[in-house]
Formats: sequence, C-alpha cells, structure tokens
Amino acid sequence: MRRPSFEEITDVYERYGEPCNNCIHFEEGILCGLDHRQKEVDVNTGHIPELTVRKIKGCSDHQLKDGVWWNEVPLISSSSVYGGSKTSII
Repeated sequence: MRRPSFEEITDVYERYGEPCNNCIHFEEGILCGLDHRQKEVDVNTGHIPELTVRKIKGCSDHQLKDGVWWNEVPLISSSSVYGGSKTSII
C-alpha cells in the first residue's frame, strides 16, 4: 500500500495537524508512547522527506517537545482544538 504524499510540510499540517515527530510521546523508530496508531507520510519539497502522523486533523494528546525542532524556529504560537501549534517552515 502506497503511503500518502504531500508537496510541502504545510500541506501535511492542514490535513493531520502537528506531526508526531514533534511530540513528547514520540521516539524515533518506536510507536507512540500512548500506543496511538501512527503512519508515515512523504513530503516532496523541503529538507524533511517524511513525517509521522496520527489521525486526520491531529491528536488531542499531542504535547510539544521543549526546544527547537529540526534546528529551526519551528512554532507559530497559535493553538488548535487538536492540540499543539502550527509548524513554521518560513
């Protein structure tokens, strides 16, 4: 089965909310610490080729990791009903 593919990371955010990669319950190479079902999606443009997501429109248990993500200033300080903040690639 082919996994979903998106042109940019903002397209992933619009569909799935904040990626699991930026959550305190996520560790690379293992399932969510809360046992949520996850899947990977491809990102065609930019330096992040794949992201892990949970469900459409995000995860109510998402909690942002401290510090910066991907060595960038990653977050726009706006929350959503789904938890987390929007990832900034600008």
